Amino acid sequence: MTLEFIEKILTITCEEYGITCDELLDKSRKWDRAIPRKVVCHILTIQGLTVKEVGKILNRHYTTVIHHRKESKDYLRYNEEYFNNFKKIYKKLEL
Repeated sequence: MTLEFIEKILTITCEEYGITCDELLDKSRKWDRAIPRKVVCHILTIQGLTVKEVGKILNRHYTTVIHHRKESKDYLRYNEEYFNNFKKIYKKLEL
């Protein structure tokens, strides 16, 4: 996976959620930043990156990435708004 594609994932996700890339990558645990991080974690792992690689990209421990991915899977099942946002981002990435 190229650096440009990773940047595209980050940019599209940030645009969709109305935050900056700096806000996405900071250490804040605020809900408006944690949700987009879950989306990014899930998409990057779907695309074949390891949880350690995703953790390095997002400045998080790999166990946090595992937790985000698990929560993202649950949200996709039970949260319609999250599902719709995830689907919109995934389509914009043309995957």
